[in-house]
Amino acid sequence: MADCLVFPPNFAWTMAFTHEDGWLGPFFATHPNVDRLDAANLAQIRKQRELVEARAKGWAGS
Repeated sequence: MADCLVFPPNFAWTMAFTHEDGWLGPFFATHPNVDRLDAANLAQIRKQRELVEARAKGWAGS
């Protein structure tokens, strides 16, 4: 029996899958500032994708 938590680095939201699945849960919770935090998450994802694309085109970066 194990529990699993899924969340972004800034904890904008959390999804919890518990060992009591089917009886209790899964659970979903959001931070009071979820819109601002989730926008930051999406910006970070976009930045990482752009970096991968740039490297694939031969650009060096850190």
